Amino acid sequence: MFQKEQMIDILYKAASDGIAKLIKNGLAFTVMSGAIAGLLWGILFVNDHASFEVAEIKQEIRMLRVEHSDQLNRMRVVEYELREEVAACNASRLADAVRIARLEEAINRMKR
Repeated sequence: MFQKEQMIDILYKAASDGIAKLIKNGLAFTVMSGAIAGLLWGILFVNDHASFEVAEIKQEIRMLRVEHSDQLNRMRVVEYELREEVAACNASRLADAVRIARLEEAINRMKR
């Protein structure tokens, strides 16, 4: 009977060790699965939230580019108008310089 009790004790010990390892490994697996699922959920939540913000930022960038383009176009029109005005002023200045030269020549002829 001693051997039979010893054999039963060994079987119980083996079964309890196996169950303990199964529980321990199962608990570790469950905890790790929960942690991975939680991290994945957190990443997906942040990604969804961030993608909304990124979409807003991209829309704002598009609007800023449109505004910038409009401003550049207006500045180019103003620059063109100013260049025309400068060209007109230069032509007028040149005409005035020619007129002044003629008047100076006329004055010099009168003085002689």
